[in-house]
Amino acid sequence: MEVRSSQQTTATRKKYMMLGLMLCMQALGVFYLVLPPTAIEKRHKLVLGGEASRPVVAARKAAASETDENDDEGDVPEFVRDVELSLYRPGQADMPTVGLGTAALGAKVEAVVLAGLEMGYRHIDTAMAREWYRDDLVGSALAKSGINRHKVFITSKIHPRDLGTEPTRQKLKEALANLKTSYINLFLLHYPECYNMCKTPPQGTWKDSWRVLEEGVRNGTLQYIGVSNFGVRELEELWDFAKVKPYAVQVHSDPIDPNTRIQEFCKEKGIKFVAYSSLGTQHAMRSEEHLNPVLTSKVVLDIAKKRKIASPALVVLRWAIHHGQRVIPRTANLTHMRQNLDCDRIHLDSSDYSEIDNMKRK
Repeated sequence: MEVRSSQQTTATRKKYMMLGLMLCMQALGVFYLVLPPTAIEKRHKLVLGGEASRPVVAARKAAASETDENDDEGDVPEFVRDVELSLYRPGQADMPTVGLGTAALGAKVEAVVLAGLEMGYRHIDTAMAREWYRDDLVGSALAKSGINRHKVFITSKIHPRDLGTEPTRQKLKEALANLKTSYINLFLLHYPECYNMCKTPPQGTWKDSWRVLEEGVRNGTLQYIGVSNFGVRELEELWDFAKVKPYAVQVHSDPIDPNTRIQEFCKEKGIKFVAYSSLGTQHAMRSEEHLNPVLTSKVVLDIAKKRKIASPALVVLRWAIHHGQRVIPRTANLTHMRQNLDCDRIHLDSSDYSEIDNMKRK
């Protein structure tokens, strides 16, 4: 009896010691997650509440109250691996393979995004160029949808006219306000320079703006950062310059003009390659006849017919995904939206992919 009593006393003491430790940690504002041993990454660091960092002993996401097919089941997100100081929010989405583009949809954006979210889209692409995009309507749709913010991956971009330290800081604040969110999943520099798109020269360079984006990662307003429409030379310069490495590069890519060199660069560096205008619309805009040589290609049409695929667009999207691309097709057609969302389930064989690969402009 005395031995049993002693054991009970020891157990009780341990229980109260643990309870006391937990209360002390809570009083000090330390919050923690208990996660599987497979998630331990001693080299990672985490900022909590903007205070000094400590090693991340937990990396797998805490189980959310509701499940979603786009939930990241992996270890700590790549943005934590890329920087020593970063804010990790359990439950944040990673970039889905298929997203919804919103360029040039004008006042339709809110209705299109609401419909897309209802269908299951969990990546919405927008930008701060009001002449092409309506990020404010994306924010309205997201707020009205009732979907948990952590379940949706939002990409936005800053116009080259706003390059420079202070302009970029101001535009980032505006982007958060327009999107009605406290953080943006992926924020891109839209172009490395103005070319002929700016009425007046910007106050700074893309390098100045990149440093501001890095600040955003460190203070938790940005989950990932990247660039759009950078060439290989600029990407190499960015890679050497960046303290926080780019998570994604968004450029035009389709079977005729696949941007192979940039794809190879991204693959070598572990950067996500996001394709816009995957369906050949860039060619259609540039030709006097406004013909789309991708969707009217005999190769694509024959594969769609042979495989009994509803649309040649789905063949092209499946080809892009096969090559490791993320895609963001834009449409206001509800049928096409549903089809595009399921394009990764389409089966093509190696000969189909080879035929499409051979469409590349020589």
